[in-house]
Amino acid sequence: MIGRLAAAPVFAAAALAAGCAVAAEPVVVYDVKAGDSLYALAGRYFIRLSDYREVQRRNHVRQPRRMPVGLKLEVPTRVLRTEPVEARLGAFRGPVNVSTAGRAAAASAGLLVREGDHVAVGEAMLLLDPTAAHANAQQLQLRLLRLELVWARLSAVANHAQDMTIPDSVTARLDN
Repeated sequence: MIGRLAAAPVFAAAALAAGCAVAAEPVVVYDVKAGDSLYALAGRYFIRLSDYREVQRRNHVRQPRRMPVGLKLEVPTRVLRTEPVEARLGAFRGPVNVSTAGRAAAASAGLLVREGDHVAVGEAMLLLDPTAAHANAQQLQLRLLRLELVWARLSAVANHAQDMTIPDSVTARLDN
């Protein structure tokens, strides 16, 4: 038994030298953004803060506090707090591209999309003017206010009331 255990590293090294496939550890590729540091990433995503050292070694990061934007970090999934999710693209309309590890491809129904992939859609067909939308919203608010006042007046007439009671919701909006 001892002879077999001692020989195991030799066989593994021989298999690697011969080019045999060895199961790779599952990783998530993270694109470094402005202001990222390995310490901050460890605090947000890793099980233990000390796991930043393993990611630093694996990716040959010299300065864990300052990493170049766009650097692709390979993070072993076993150090992550949560398991990365996968989804299948169900349906879409228009041109859609999916980028995986920097390679872009046209999307197709049923395509597997993983966490970290970038899904980009084509050109916008319509741009909304926020000024017009805001003006329309104000007009609708005034119309609603007017209708609530008409309702209060008609309710007073129907009930043969001497005075009309203005609803609290109306007075609150008039005060603003």
